[in-house]
Amino acid sequence: MRSILLAAALVGLGACSTASPLKATMPMEVYRAEGQPPRLGEPHVSVGELPGDDLLFYAGFAREGGALGAPKWLTWRLPLGDYCRDRPTRVDALLIGPVGQVWHGRPIDVPAGPDRLRLSVDGFADKDNPDLMAALAGGGLFTLVLENNEGDRWSQTVVDTLTPTVRARLFAANLASLAKIKPNSVPIRSDMLRIEYAAPPSPPVPPVRPCSTT
Repeated sequence: MRSILLAAALVGLGACSTASPLKATMPMEVYRAEGQPPRLGEPHVSVGELPGDDLLFYAGFAREGGALGAPKWLTWRLPLGDYCRDRPTRVDALLIGPVGQVWHGRPIDVPAGPDRLRLSVDGFADKDNPDLMAALAGGGLFTLVLENNEGDRWSQTVVDTLTPTVRARLFAANLASLAKIKPNSVPIRSDMLRIEYAAPPSPPVPPVRPCSTT
């Protein structure tokens, strides 16, 4: 049996990392309803974009008047890449906090061989996970990593979620930019439909092909 994973080098991967962090940003999204002035969409700190990026760290924040509020929800995602095993496995997208806290994503069953429907593994958290929301509010480095039921870990990605001070400054800059926008220059659009999860259709199951040995 053979795995393309470098398992021995990655087992025991923790929150400490030598990988260069990906710095999150706070994009400015502007919306305008019919007959209404432009407004900012929900503030968010992110690496990657919804809905389609396979590498994603996307945290939505509340808005408290003219100030940035607490985090409301978080979704994260990592691509499976060329992961392949000669037997079925279960793969989870772990999120490791700044001081080593671990939160599990939504594990998926990956069939044996290189053929599969799902190309990524994700996770989601909101107010029902107050520990994660509190850690996210404090900012710092969060690590995303894939882990299978055999204990292998790979695809480590570190995200700099910015400090509360930096986030507040970015949000204030977005508000200042909004005030300079001419209302008629913003097309009419809504942010009501932001995330949509749908189960893919179930095609016929193909014969299992072995993992490549090259």
